[in-house]
Amino acid sequence: MPGVVIVGAGHAGGRTALQLRSKGYQGAITLIGEETEFPYERPPLSKEFLLGNRTSESCRLAQPQQWNELDITLSLGNPATSLHTADKIVRTKNGQHTGYDNLVIATGARCRKLDCPGSELKHVFELRDIAHSRRIGDHLVPDARIVIVGGGFIGLEIAAAGISKGCNVTVVEVADRLLGRVVTEPISARVLEIHEHRGVKFVFSDSISHFEGGAVSTPCNWLAGKHCLQTWWWSVSAWFLRPGWPHRLRWKLTMASSPTPFARHRSRGSMR
Repeated sequence: MPGVVIVGAGHAGGRTALQLRSKGYQGAITLIGEETEFPYERPPLSKEFLLGNRTSESCRLAQPQQWNELDITLSLGNPATSLHTADKIVRTKNGQHTGYDNLVIATGARCRKLDCPGSELKHVFELRDIAHSRRIGDHLVPDARIVIVGGGFIGLEIAAAGISKGCNVTVVEVADRLLGRVVTEPISARVLEIHEHRGVKFVFSDSISHFEGGAVSTPCNWLAGKHCLQTWWWSVSAWFLRPGWPHRLRWKLTMASSPTPFARHRSRGSMR
């Protein structure tokens, strides 16, 4: 029996597979993912794992033998490339065709790229997966100078991690306060106070105009013309997210006989 296919072997996809088994589902379960890592928790990537206080093994949702014991098939490092709904088949990068009775799309979200010159430089990082966290953690060294683009939860967690490692940290936030979309002004002010007390610097109501070598420039309203914050050692993009499709998976739906872009047939619930 084809059973359930879960596209996306991250935190949500892995938990879905484990919950199906815990609730008594006896059919086949196949988990398809782009990363080669076993499914793992995402929250530690900006906290304990980033600081080196947890191992990748301790972040796993289940250990390798447990997936085997639960009879859950993992297809890792093999992302889905197309979905044929008429035939109920998922095609993957290596050419494999996997049939399904029920399909779960759990591709999550990815960092929205900074659309400015220099964003491709080697010291401009993003944080989405465990490899990104390892790379950032390697640069958390005393006196390293860091710009974090985005004053949301993840950006602030990286800022706190940097300060705890002795880094010099500046957060650039396009809004006029921290966490403006999720908390009230008094809470935002308190969060700002805590981070400033610990040594984090902030630039509000501003955005990045370009990166150049180790420098970050912003068209600041409070200074005439361009303002180079400093010669920063590296920068982290920790701002808006967008769905992990269609650019990541490049989905194509085969509806009847004609392929149709996946985005036209998505639902909000499919990305949760």
